[in-house]
Amino acid sequence: MRWLWRVFWWLMGDEDDMKDVYAHFGLTFSHGCNVEGILANLILTADFVKRMYEESKKAGKPIYDQYTMAHKLEEYLAEQQAKTFGQLISRKGGIKEFLQLYPALQKRVDEAKRRRDYLAHNFWRERGQEAISVRRRDAVIADLQADQTFFEELAKDLEAVAMDEVRKIGLDADKLKMNVDASVKRVQQELAR
Repeated sequence: MRWLWRVFWWLMGDEDDMKDVYAHFGLTFSHGCNVEGILANLILTADFVKRMYEESKKAGKPIYDQYTMAHKLEEYLAEQQAKTFGQLISRKGGIKEFLQLYPALQKRVDEAKRRRDYLAHNFWRERGQEAISVRRRDAVIADLQADQTFFEELAKDLEAVAMDEVRKIGLDADKLKMNVDASVKRVQQELAR
């Protein structure tokens, strides 16, 4: 049986064309995972940040010092990031508990879960033969690129919802976005070294 796997891997090869399929698959799956991360951040904003802001406002002062607040925020975010995509969009503990998305956006989030799950669990089983076929490879890459675009557009729309939530809470969304962008730029510069 081991020889069958060797033949299969030889057929798939590491030719440049197959490397393109692997690269597009990785990029597409990464975009799907990015949507998960944005959902975790959206829950953080719609629940934790909102709750902390309201409690501080009610108390007339911050309820925690900066260190404690940062620690609690990191713990809460870690809880969200430990959830599966399905748990992030569920009614209990997921985005649906804290925020009602527009029906069209909710439908796209559900579709993103379906597409990301397909990539994670079924893509290679169902499309692997097409990917190694010279004739069908372009169609596979085109489908992956369509999913990349879908995930990217959804991510932008979810980020806009997050910024709207920040504004509703009473925080300066533009200042927050500027700080987040600066942090991302610093991390990218660090990684480029």
